[in-house]
Amino acid sequence: MIGGEAAHAQYRFDHWTTDNGLPQNSVHGTLQTRDGYMWFTTFDGLVRFDGLRFTVFNKSNSPGLASNQFGTVYEDRFGDLWATLNTGGIARMHRGRFTTYTKERGLPLDGAGICDDGQGNMVIYGNGQLFRWWDGRFEPFNELSLSAQQPSDEGLFRLPPADCWWEGDRWVCYSSGRTRSWAAAELPVGGIYGVTMGDNRDYWFTSPKGVVRFSEGGVAELYDERNGLPGMNPSLVWGRPRPLQAISSDGAGSLWVTNLYSMQSELLSLRAPEGWDLVSNYGGFADTEGNYWFGTNGNGLFRARKQTVMSYTKAQGLNAREVYPLLEARDGSIWIGTRRDGLFRFKDGAFTNYTGEGAFEKYVSSLYEDRAGQLWVNGRNGDTWRFTGAGFVREIWKGVEYSSLGAIQTMCEDRAGAYWIGSEGGILRYQDGVAVHYTTKDGLAGNDTKVIVPDLEDGVWLGGDGGLTHFNDGKFTAWTEKDGLPGAAVRTLKQDDDGTLWIGTYDSGLARFKDGRFTRYTTKDGLYDDGVFQILEDDYGWLWMSCNRGVYRVLKQELNNFADGKSKEITSLAYTRGDGMPSAQCTSGRWPAGIKTRDGKLWFPTIGGVAVIDPASVRVNAKPPPVVIEEMHIDNQPVEIESWETAIRDTQSAIRVEHGQENFEIRYTALSFINSENLRFKYKLEGLDHDWVEAGTRRTAYFSHVPPGDYTFKVIAANSAGVWNTEGKSLGVSVLPPFYRTWWFLTLVALSLGAALAAIYKYRVTQLEGRQAAQQAFTRQLIDSQEAERKRIAAELHDSLGQNLLIVKNWALVGLNALSKDNPAREHLTEISDTTSLALDEVREIAHNLRPHQLERLGLTNTLDHMMRNVRNSSDIEFAVELENIDGLLPRESEINLYRVVQEVINNVIKHSEAGEAQLTISRTAGGVQVLCRDNGKGFDPAAAASSRQSGMGLFGLTERVRILGGNYTIESAPGAGTTITINVNTTQ
Repeated sequence: MIGGEAAHAQYRFDHWTTDNGLPQNSVHGTLQTRDGYMWFTTFDGLVRFDGLRFTVFNKSNSPGLASNQFGTVYEDRFGDLWATLNTGGIARMHRGRFTTYTKERGLPLDGAGICDDGQGNMVIYGNGQLFRWWDGRFEPFNELSLSAQQPSDEGLFRLPPADCWWEGDRWVCYSSGRTRSWAAAELPVGGIYGVTMGDNRDYWFTSPKGVVRFSEGGVAELYDERNGLPGMNPSLVWGRPRPLQAISSDGAGSLWVTNLYSMQSELLSLRAPEGWDLVSNYGGFADTEGNYWFGTNGNGLFRARKQTVMSYTKAQGLNAREVYPLLEARDGSIWIGTRRDGLFRFKDGAFTNYTGEGAFEKYVSSLYEDRAGQLWVNGRNGDTWRFTGAGFVREIWKGVEYSSLGAIQTMCEDRAGAYWIGSEGGILRYQDGVAVHYTTKDGLAGNDTKVIVPDLEDGVWLGGDGGLTHFNDGKFTAWTEKDGLPGAAVRTLKQDDDGTLWIGTYDSGLARFKDGRFTRYTTKDGLYDDGVFQILEDDYGWLWMSCNRGVYRVLKQELNNFADGKSKEITSLAYTRGDGMPSAQCTSGRWPAGIKTRDGKLWFPTIGGVAVIDPASVRVNAKPPPVVIEEMHIDNQPVEIESWETAIRDTQSAIRVEHGQENFEIRYTALSFINSENLRFKYKLEGLDHDWVEAGTRRTAYFSHVPPGDYTFKVIAANSAGVWNTEGKSLGVSVLPPFYRTWWFLTLVALSLGAALAAIYKYRVTQLEGRQAAQQAFTRQLIDSQEAERKRIAAELHDSLGQNLLIVKNWALVGLNALSKDNPAREHLTEISDTTSLALDEVREIAHNLRPHQLERLGLTNTLDHMMRNVRNSSDIEFAVELENIDGLLPRESEINLYRVVQEVINNVIKHSEAGEAQLTISRTAGGVQVLCRDNGKGFDPAAAASSRQSGMGLFGLTERVRILGGNYTIESAPGAGTTITINVNTTQ
């Protein structure tokens, strides 16, 4: 029999020294500031702690500090941090910058202590004098000068017992605007080493023999082991969340924390942690989450925090290295199987060890208690043993080849009374003296069986390496990964009353099997780990699961909502070494891999012992963690402190990232000191990221090559219980563009470009106007030269050659139309028509450059009339002509152009219109001459004709000639609607 100490939900002690972050091993002062940081003073720097990282401020990295030797630390109502210096003077941290005040820099007292005036203002004391920091300087202060306009500071933490001092033979204390003193003779004990003011305006003195309380009425009371104090050498514990407390050590070496008003004590630890010494510690501090912090003289920093998990290990009498199967018997005994240390029975607070000599030989692979209350202990090589109370009796299964079984890993009795034994080599079913061995050949998903549980009817569920199997009505049904099973390494099975089957795997997550469908849950969906070694349901709707990284729980309703599509993620709460687990690595593959006892507690086997959790007493840290953005580095260089402080305090300000600075990183944290390593973060850079970036436990965000623009960096955090601070913190970041992308440069470029374009435009217009003027001059000069040439050619050509050729062609066309298709004369007429057309084209080409001889002899009006008579005689189109006398309205050099315009219009009607009738009207107008030509032909689309170079050549020539005349024209036409052309020539210019 080994005596087992009661495994209370004790506190866990964590210890820090210079080996793991502290700059020096003497921690003199402790404080938690309003933003949530823990601060410690040492003789080699002022230390800030976020739960994971120590940040040390000293002379080498913090301008303004005159010494590294710090004493008391204090925060005023404005958030400024004050600390005394052992070398003399006081250091103040204001908005990230330090200033050291000495007598040379306005400090009235050298070697002064600091305290509070009751309203959150810093007071220094010494030599019977008090000075308060007020309006940027130290002013004389007395107890009557409290400000009526300034209320008390509700956010103030209780100061350590440093606001009291000796003056001669008297203790003098100042607190909350009051000063009191006591002669040494008034104290019932000597050796006073600490004094502070309590919650009821009373004063408490600590001494090696106990705690002395002076009430406001002046009565002294001594508290020691006789009236409520568990031990001696008490030290005070202060802090905002708790009443004044004291820590002491009893005769057995256990540590206790005592409420000094109720004298109710709580056990911190059965024995002091290594390196702990009450005599050398500087008292304690209680933070906002219920943790206790203790600074020591030379032994570093200790933290005590409440454990969720109770442990049974070697310290409590369980002398085992690797624990595997667990079982609660009907008599309330807890049976514990191990891999190398035999079988243990825990009953009435004591452990009994059975080594199994001559039986299972210290190796227990599974445990089972049948309906008759018989305990079965299974081991290697197919061995099964029954415990009779007096010893272990081996069970011989008839007809079984034991060498093929290997270790017996699970056992179950079905409703028919048959025993199912799962082994490395398959399943053994034994009933009424008959044993049947089943393997994959008989339908099992795999031979290596880890778990067997009864179903809701008369069958059993089996799981192991290979998959899931169900036996019912004499046959096996198997599911593997091919059938949708998330993983082949099944470790645990649990069936709900509604038939839902929960399946845990070694490394593929959790599965729900309901209505023939599998739903898989992994770390991607919020599961803490992809290992599920055991599934236990508590009385509050939580499923607890074990894995290689600890124990975690998930609400079953959340899992069902996820499977039913009502939610997209789940939340897991994990418990690890920091919560009291003897080892984070739980064990599996030996059944049962965890049990729920009748009192509702959950027991899990681990590599280092047994972990016990009472769901009824599990505390959830419901406080969202404060989020802090600590610093920002741009291209590996920290942001200058003034810019940083301005951006942190003013949401309208931003950190500037200059062009050419390609990378920046932002370091953030959250201030929860319960499982700080499990805090989770999400961040996003608004303006760049659309969704939150899941950072996990990482506390730095990295950005590279961010486009120019204004952004807001936001970060939120969740504590270890999954409670999110959704407000978080934010920081403005402005990534500046290169100068050539700034607004002023772009504006300047736009203005310059506009001016350049205007200049180019003006130059171009001038150039075009010059060209146009030159072109017009050249055109007129060309016309003059053509006139001379026409006079020479006109003497050689017959006035009417072109018109006669046209008549010949038209008569030839009329003849062709009149002859039958087989008439031999058609060939001659066709040749005549073609030859005439060629000659006519040549004459027209010449005529386009000649002045008709009629213009000089007959005038423009008669020439146009002559031309129209010829057209009527040679065309099938009925032309109606109305000509007014327009002679003399145009200069003689312009008459030829108007003639050509009319000629071009008439030719287009003849060649393209397919009209039966046409009308030409030339009339005088108030401003000049108007030419109107209308036909009833097929019409056309003027826009399409203008865009087609081939069909638009006539229009192009018409346009040029009208422009030379200084006129304009319009065309009204549509397919099937005929054409009307109106030309107006201004003769007044």
